[in-house]
Amino acid sequence: MQSWRFFFRFGIVLSLLTIFPPARAEEISDISFCLDPGHGGDSAPGSVGPTGLREADINLKTALYLRDFLEGVGCTVYMTRETDEPVELAKRSNLANQRQVDRCISIHHDGNADTTINHTKVLVWTDKPPLDIDMASEIVTKLDETLMIGMATSDCGADGVVSYEKHMVSVPLMPCCLPEISFITNLGEESRLRDSTYLYANALAMVILCGIGGHSRSSTAYAAVR
Repeated sequence: MQSWRFFFRFGIVLSLLTIFPPARAEEISDISFCLDPGHGGDSAPGSVGPTGLREADINLKTALYLRDFLEGVGCTVYMTRETDEPVELAKRSNLANQRQVDRCISIHHDGNADTTINHTKVLVWTDKPPLDIDMASEIVTKLDETLMIGMATSDCGADGVVSYEKHMVSVPLMPCCLPEISFITNLGEESRLRDSTYLYANALAMVILCGIGGHSRSSTAYAAVR
């Protein structure tokens, strides 16, 4: 069973790579990113799975996979944290704003007392320009195709995209969003999140569409519509 799962997830990674050829890599090579692994440290573990897996740890691993891939195709990437440490929200958003990055993505996993719940969604703040929703919609669509766990009901006209005034979607000045990739409190999902191949596939799904969809790629153009 474990062997079957490995090859299935490895197949997901290969299929994603086949639709991200070098030509597409060039399209995002000049984009700068701020990646924000949510939570961190003993004081902020985030949601915790039924057998003790911490959201903060999975957020960081996923963000590091995403960083490595982006840097590998020539992007500039800034991380709000690279170890298991607490970071104040203001410091996270300040990094993105001070570096004037083109895109900011705050990576999270969700939790709920009802351990049967599991779906993917991406949070945005709808008082910002529609570029944020465009990016969020593209990311959640690819995550849904990869995870196959369904998407949250939208309240802003884009499947899987949910409006929520969280700090990391309202304070950064560039297009930003907050993927809640899946529910770590779901026992089956917690088991999958322990699989590095699964985490890599999730990270790769996010990068395939972020920054290369129909929305503008430059923070200069973004500022012009604010």
